[in-house]
Parts: sequence; structure tokens; C-alpha cells
Amino acid sequence: MVLGEVELLAGDPEAAVAVLRELCQELEQMRAYSQLASRSGDLAEALYTQDRVDEAAEWTRIAEAYAARDDIDAQGLWMPVRAKIAACNEEFEEAERLAVTAVALWNSTDALNRRAKAHGAFGEVLRLAGRTQDATSALVEAIGLFERKGNIVGA
Repeated sequence: MVLGEVELLAGDPEAAVAVLRELCQELEQMRAYSQLASRSGDLAEALYTQDRVDEAAEWTRIAEAYAARDDIDAQGLWMPVRAKIAACNEEFEEAERLAVTAVALWNSTDALNRRAKAHGAFGEVLRLAGRTQDATSALVEAIGLFERKGNIVGA
């Protein structure tokens, strides 16, 4: 899981996809569905960064299927990716609903990196919807959260 995140931060989404895909396969074989739900969300994000939107959408469906309703980690990982995909498909109402829900989930935690990513996804949804001023506000919030965490690469 950490290696996949490191590869994304290093700007190598192909390596992140390879690591996370292998991890998801192992988790599926072990029937570790709770962990699979979260890692599927991570894999969906890595695929999305490569513009592999259809594959990313499929992994968000896998994540959603295995995510318990009260599992903030799993829910909060697939929702932002699905929100961005919906925005790419000009389904802006659904995209904003998912992005706002993900932001609210993560804002209830002290997970600054996850909160920052959710705000960043919300910013991307707003940008794709043509709402640049609102997008800028969401992205500034994301940068601030990354900086509070000390995650300069994320910022």
C-alpha cells in the first residue's frame, strides 16, 4: 500500500498500478475484502492518473462492493475517484455529490493527507465543471492540508 502511494508521489503511476494491482490480487485470493475495498480505491486513483478511466471506474465499483458502510477509509477512497470520473463524463451533479460526501467523510478525521486528497478531487470536479473560482478555493484548501502534514510533494 505504501509503495503504491510512494510511486504516485514520485510521479510513476505505472509502477503504482503494478504494485497496487498485485496487492489487490493477493487480497482477493486471501478473501481480505475489507482491505481489498481500500486498496481498490487506491488502484482506481492510480489508474485515473493515467487516464485509464474505464478501468478506474471498474475498481471503484469493486471498492464500493466490498466497503462496509461505516468504513471511512474504503468509502473515502473510491468516492473521490468516482467523482472525478463522473465529472469527466459531464455528470456534474453526481460528481459534486460524491466529492462533497468524500470531503465530509475525511473532514471527520485527523487524516490530513486523505483530507487533502479529497479536497483536491473536489477541486478537480469543480474545475471540470467550469467553476474555476470554487475549484481554486478547494485546491488551496488541499495544499494547506498537505502543508500542515508536512507533505511538500503532495502540496
